[in-house]
Amino acid sequence: MKLTHVISLMTLSLVAGLAQASDYEVRLGNKTYVLTEGELTKVLTPKGEEVEISVTRIPILAFSTEGLTFDYSSDMKLESETELGVETVTAETENSTLFLGQIFPYELSPKEAIDVMLGGMQQEFQGFGATFPEDRLSASRRNISGKETTGKKLKFSLGDLRHETEAYAFQRAGKTIVLIFQADHEDREEAETYFKIIADSIR
Repeated sequence: MKLTHVISLMTLSLVAGLAQASDYEVRLGNKTYVLTEGELTKVLTPKGEEVEISVTRIPILAFSTEGLTFDYSSDMKLESETELGVETVTAETENSTLFLGQIFPYELSPKEAIDVMLGGMQQEFQGFGATFPEDRLSASRRNISGKETTGKKLKFSLGDLRHETEAYAFQRAGKTIVLIFQADHEDREEAETYFKIIADSIR
């Protein structure tokens, strides 16, 4: 039985490169296909299953404030507020995918900023009944603005869902910028698509 899958390019677990204005070169397993945007194309999965896929663009929006600018998918809902001089911007999807950026109007060391942020989040999660494994804190790495950046990761569970929160921080023009990437394990693969758009474009 043949299956038809209309899958967004941004959520496919494969490598795609722009071939022409509306064509994409897509590698699936050991085979390469040229897909035209919006058109169904038959491909073979690495398991030999024949499926039909199409590629579409996810519109990209941009957010900019003093100290932080980034692109994000239009699938995400963005909000921004300022309290006691600290600006907080959040971008989240309908599931568990969340990006949070905080801009402090003074300088903190990246380590101090991350520890304060994750410590506060842990207390907040505990209030919701979260549980934490013994190895709840560990180092994390993410490519941000083309540079591999080291931060810290907090693991916890809410009910049956396991979550991970990554925190990164840097100083810029007398301000401290903290970046948070959070998703549960079930949504992690999809979340990385959204996170990559943001992390690659931070400036």
